[in-house]
Amino acid sequence: MKKSAFLFALGFLTISMALSGQILTNYTTADGLPDNFICGGVAVDEDNNIWFGTAAGVARFDGSNWTVFDTGDGLPDNYILCIAVDDSNHVWAGTNFGVSEYDGSSWETLDMSDGLIDNTVKYIECDGNNRMMFATGSGLSVYNGAFTNYTSSNGLPADDVNYLKRDRDNGDVWIGTMLGGFLRISGSFFYDQYTTSNMPDLADNSVFAIEEDLQHNLWIGTWYGLTKVGPSFNWLADYDTSGALINNYVRDLKTDSYGGLWIACFADYNGEGNVSYYNGLGFTHFTINEGLADKQVIRLAVDDDDDVWVATGNGVTRISGVAGISEGAEEQLLHIAPNPAGDQLSVHSDIPGEICIYSVNGTLVWSEVMQQQQYVISTQTWPRGMYLLRWTNGTDSRTEKFLLN
Repeated sequence: MKKSAFLFALGFLTISMALSGQILTNYTTADGLPDNFICGGVAVDEDNNIWFGTAAGVARFDGSNWTVFDTGDGLPDNYILCIAVDDSNHVWAGTNFGVSEYDGSSWETLDMSDGLIDNTVKYIECDGNNRMMFATGSGLSVYNGAFTNYTSSNGLPADDVNYLKRDRDNGDVWIGTMLGGFLRISGSFFYDQYTTSNMPDLADNSVFAIEEDLQHNLWIGTWYGLTKVGPSFNWLADYDTSGALINNYVRDLKTDSYGGLWIACFADYNGEGNVSYYNGLGFTHFTINEGLADKQVIRLAVDDDDDVWVATGNGVTRISGVAGISEGAEEQLLHIAPNPAGDQLSVHSDIPGEICIYSVNGTLVWSEVMQQQQYVISTQTWPRGMYLLRWTNGTDSRTEKFLLN
């Protein structure tokens, strides 16, 4: 049976903001899932159908009806490890016995006999040229009618690939590895590899999730917390249990259309997990106390309505009604430069409003009601470090981070 829970006014751990009116709805086998263990995660197709990889096959939910696919329909195994949708709206499911493609009518499986580097497929992504990429423990397989495989012998920093994320601009794919940091592939070339050697403040070299926000910042999820990296690949911030997250093991990351960041966390070693939402000012946390289906949070997906679907170890949770202040507000409202800044910061807004600048500990260091479109603020005497700038006009709000070097 569907269960709903209402969540009101959760506080943030950094600068305190409140979200209100969220609805958490849980789905289980009683509603149509073939199994409550959503081990293969969740994906959304172009028709806004929600697809789930479970321990008993693939399930599709159109908002009213459930359809289940299993080995009787052509899958090589019912235990699904990952699920994704490509640019042709075909659904791909990874298993321990290869990867299957659903074209809307039937499933076709590819495995090592076809050239796949490893039958156990952990993650799936489609690049800008509609090439399919498969993450395995033995390397990366790229498929475009035929397979090209990559390992540590021909470009990868590590054979064990955890995560793949398509770049917003050019269709390159970012790769998260075990112990080898992250990098991206463009065509057949690897570049922009980062580890703690060339980015000392990266939370860890084992990368389990990557997301690119609307400002083209990269968010890197590790088992020691979350790292934010700027568009120029400059380190911006780390977030962990010391003041932001309630669990350091980041399993998945997704952004919504508001620019908010959704964070899935689960630590095997203590069995604790949750979903967090970062809106540009602070974090809101969703746990079983707020109605989350289970502590074991596996994957996330955001649908066309900005509902967030959470795959867990005991069913699915849909989180609806989140519309917080975010870094993804319309670009014309606010522009700051340079970032990182030196002795001066230029703030431009096409719409009048109040500007407040806070230190990372929440102390207000500067404020002004804008009487003109541009201000040049002297920051020469300010301590070096990270700051939060908030613009608001009573109706719209926008938050930006900037660094003083």
